[in-house]
Amino acid sequence: KPSLLSKWSPSISLRTAEVLRACLDRQAHEVDFETLLNELKKGATSSATINQAQTRDKQAKAGLERVAAMGQVKHTLQREVVTAVKDPDSFKSYGLTAASSLLFFGPSGCGKTHLSKCLAEELDLLLIQVRPSDIASMYVRESVMRLRNYFEEAMKNKPCILFFDEFDGMVPDRTTLAQFQDFRVEEVNEILTQLDLAKEKGIFVIAATNQPFTMDPGAFRSGRFDKIIYVGAPDEDDRAELLQHFMHSRPAVADLDLEGFAILLDGYSVADVRAVVEEAARMALFLGKAPNTQALPTE
Repeated sequence: KPSLLSKWSPSISLRTAEVLRACLDRQAHEVDFETLLNELKKGATSSATINQAQTRDKQAKAGLERVAAMGQVKHTLQREVVTAVKDPDSFKSYGLTAASSLLFFGPSGCGKTHLSKCLAEELDLLLIQVRPSDIASMYVRESVMRLRNYFEEAMKNKPCILFFDEFDGMVPDRTTLAQFQDFRVEEVNEILTQLDLAKEKGIFVIAATNQPFTMDPGAFRSGRFDKIIYVGAPDEDDRAELLQHFMHSRPAVADLDLEGFAILLDGYSVADVRAVVEEAARMALFLGKAPNTQALPTE
């Protein structure tokens, strides 16, 4: 039955399931296969059109355009990375190459991880994400081997971006480690060595941290990261843009003063602003729709 086939593949249409069932049914000699197949063809064409439209829509919204606010940071990335990758000749004429290793630092919840993912989309590169928990191990040297494996995986998939989230947890200051933490020194040495080799191997590396002051000074050695970029809390204009971004397609009163709310949210991170909008939407839903509301336009 079509319903049984749908359990195996929820995306399958009823008409497609009926054609498949008829083809497998020994008693299907009276089935008008030509009509069924023509309908199936129409359905497939329609689905392909929808998928193409969704793909175009995704591409239109992909990349750094998906990052609300952060105007200065996006400008830096466009100039130092995107333009250099897409137009390398202009950089080569000055003996320059695209920045291939970036360190994002700044307060938690300000969009460093999201920014890295969007940059990968902008460059159309695979993003391999690594967290401290991904390399942690109870066995000595196992974490070192895991680190090497990630760089080897990046080599097999290059060009790609190897993204280290919560980087401070991977490169703690070696001078502060206790004697029983000697194995961590080897981990720090390994990742710093791999960072030096990454550029030679053509591996694009991004690291993000909200505690740069706890990191080993060796991570900040000149040349290890091509660019060290501060991703801070949004200013007033950025908060207004974020509110507009997070409020799109949600019902709101016609005279909603987003600029006024942006002033009240001084010191809030990107994640904080989003949480405020989410909580306001949840309260509005539970308390009932307010009169004279309209959906804010989608950006």
